Amino acid sequence: MGASGEIGQSLARTCKHFGMYVKGLANSQQNTNEFVDEWYQSIPTTATFGIPREFLINLDYLISTLPSTSQTKNMLSGDVLSVCNGSNTVFINIGRGDIIDEQSLVNALNNNYITHAILDVFIDEPLPVTSRLYDLGTDKIQITPHFSASLSVASYDIAQIFIQNLKRYINGESLLFVVEWKKGY
Repeated sequence: MGASGEIGQSLARTCKHFGMYVKGLANSQQNTNEFVDEWYQSIPTTATFGIPREFLINLDYLISTLPSTSQTKNMLSGDVLSVCNGSNTVFINIGRGDIIDEQSLVNALNNNYITHAILDVFIDEPLPVTSRLYDLGTDKIQITPHFSASLSVASYDIAQIFIQNLKRYINGESLLFVVEWKKGY
């Protein structure tokens, strides 16, 4: 999911290096990620965009790198993941926690719509000790602390990007990693 952003592009490239067939989902037809084998466009509904059923069929891994926007909130909630039933799909969320509500995730795991979940992000962080996710056990779920890089690496990278953007700004060039406020990310 979301293979058109920076993280999604890197993830698709890595998956291809492992010989995986990669499906991508985006909200537009402007998809240029050369590492995606098959693109799907989200289906606009009233206030959100949905996932085409065909996108969810026969997935080994469903990896969300999507941002948190009014359109992506609860995108996987309800029985959406029931389409994955029988595929032994592992859900990995490294995007934002509000892509699926906790009850829907628990139901998807308990009903074997997905076989495992690896979660780095949650609606409430840190994950409350009262969360039902803790009751599922490590055979169903792995929880990581939403900290994907060490501070020294992250600080170094941020400083390098700032320097690059400062040079670009001075030279009148377009900046890297610009937030598009209208999109919400």
